[in-house]
Amino acid sequence: MTLATTQARFLDLILNDAPPSLTPGEAVYHFAYRSRLLEALRDTYGRVWSWLGDDAFDAAGRTYISTHPPTSWTLDAVGLGFEATLAVLYPDDPEVPELAWLDWALRQAFSAADTSVIDPTALANADWSVARLRLASGFRHRPLSTNSVAIWQALSHDETPPPVQTLGKAAGLIVWRNGLEPVFRTLEADEYAAIVMLERGASFASLCADLDGRYPETDTTLTASQWLGQWISNGLICDIY
Repeated sequence: MTLATTQARFLDLILNDAPPSLTPGEAVYHFAYRSRLLEALRDTYGRVWSWLGDDAFDAAGRTYISTHPPTSWTLDAVGLGFEATLAVLYPDDPEVPELAWLDWALRQAFSAADTSVIDPTALANADWSVARLRLASGFRHRPLSTNSVAIWQALSHDETPPPVQTLGKAAGLIVWRNGLEPVFRTLEADEYAAIVMLERGASFASLCADLDGRYPETDTTLTASQWLGQWISNGLICDIY
């Protein structure tokens, strides 16, 4: 038996959910592999773990592990795509993948690359007819359909979470890193749509034009300016270009 054959067999007995036979020594590696990956999932998805409970979370974790073997050298990458697995396993419980998304997004924001703080003089010198805004490191976004953020916050403080509720209005959730701290905000539909436009490369002027088109009787320039001021104070904007 060649070394390559031995290595391939060893990898198969670790990855195979139901290997035909295992020696006592092989069983140690087989189960330790899954145990370590489950531990990594619990660490990354702590609020999901709290929400589902041990048995349900571990069952979902084993399903994920069997279809998503690690492809990176670091355990930080374990959990990529777990949200999608949960969406399949819990099609009638949309708060579950939303909780998972927030857990993962905050973890990724924490380890995102550093970005500089916006220079205030850039605001005065910008050509606002074409200016674009660069969002902070670790920025991610997704639409929300439930009160998953309230559930997440309660679980984070070891409090009793509220019952699941479907949101009455469209909303979005954004995550980014402000300095060294990963943070998040829920946004109403209009502000969320504006942020998504910026993330996709739209200019600030086109954002204002979009608002004007939807609300012709409203002072949308004031609204957009207020949003911009809050985004800058929240550390959400790192550059104007």
